[in-house]
Amino acid sequence: MNDPHLNIFHSYRGPSASEGAATRQLEDNLTRALIITLEKIRQSAARVEMLRSLRIPVTNLNEPYQCRLQVSKEDPDWPRSSKRRLLVIHGGPTLNVTREHDATMTGRVDAIIASNDFVLAIESKLGNQVSEGQLDRHRATLGITSAGTDDITWTDVFRAARHARLSTKHEPIVHFVLKQFEEYLHMNGFGGLTEEHLSYFALRQESRDDLVKDGIRRALTELITTLAKIWGTDWNVHRPGNIMNGGRDAFVKLAPGREGQSPHLSVVIGPAGLDIFENGETERPFSRFRKALKQDEYGLIEVLRSLGTDWPQQVATTPTWRLSVVRRIPNRPRFDHYHPALDIVIATLVGWDDAHISWFLESVTEKPEGEHAPEIKLIRTYPADLIINNDDLPAQLAADASQLEPFFDWLGEPVR
Repeated sequence: MNDPHLNIFHSYRGPSASEGAATRQLEDNLTRALIITLEKIRQSAARVEMLRSLRIPVTNLNEPYQCRLQVSKEDPDWPRSSKRRLLVIHGGPTLNVTREHDATMTGRVDAIIASNDFVLAIESKLGNQVSEGQLDRHRATLGITSAGTDDITWTDVFRAARHARLSTKHEPIVHFVLKQFEEYLHMNGFGGLTEEHLSYFALRQESRDDLVKDGIRRALTELITTLAKIWGTDWNVHRPGNIMNGGRDAFVKLAPGREGQSPHLSVVIGPAGLDIFENGETERPFSRFRKALKQDEYGLIEVLRSLGTDWPQQVATTPTWRLSVVRRIPNRPRFDHYHPALDIVIATLVGWDDAHISWFLESVTEKPEGEHAPEIKLIRTYPADLIINNDDLPAQLAADASQLEPFFDWLGEPVR
């Protein structure tokens, strides 16, 4: 949407005294938006899709239900304890139940959905961590005897809202509420990258919305975490870097060992789309690259040939890999510090003979005197239309990461 302030659920957001207060406020607002949506669609067939996403038993999907917020005790009209369940909705991709004490823990569950034959208690989390003590307390106060805890992500809820909305074209009010709820989740970073996330970087500083910036960080964190899970690596997920007021992009990365000391995998978004690339922008990774090039230059040529062989047959649907070299020039303003020196399609490069490629790699990856180590990247760029609202994006990027594994092996930094 062009103006997030036109969203009916965004109006719940107010000033917060601290980051922790802002987190709790957004958790409350997400829950309130969900409950209002469920109330407004109760007479529509769309409710079935939404209730199914909340793990409501199939036999109860068509039952009348009631919703309440901030419930601290069981109701005498509720069905027996075995019909009561506890659900955690979290930021994903997986729930982490800890034994640590939660200073914000209260005796109230965030919401209740109840019918004559089921009760669903909902605990909402913006992140993916919940205290075991908080869950135990909810079970005790609400008479929930089942030890098991179901969990889903806000992205799961987003997708259910989207699917439900597609079936409500002839129900204007239901369609509108579901669309607003879907947009509210999306702008807060759940459900993948959106037009708002990319266009944020095309706006002047005074036109940028902090809500969208927070959503970008959550969307990127979910993307890289899901990518790592699909890829099957134990590399560390690093939270997105600070998005500067005048920044032109945002990045997130997977890295082995200490940050900045090893070659790693980066994902960057900007107004034009998304880049995924191997990255080594400091002196130590650069030294490792040059040492490996000296010891096994034909090993690198073999890696490049493997990255260039699927083009141009797949270029219509899959962007090609490129070799990029970016010089880093000291004592320049931040945005002038990085100076593009080379960007060549790898399929073009590997059309040369080995001797020519070897000479070229040696020449273009040298460190110019008086400059910092250059940033050498094997990079693939996805235009905006291929990443917006793309549920398969994490799997696509994980496949790209797998194609880069031989390069990390060549550098002596295996993925597993």
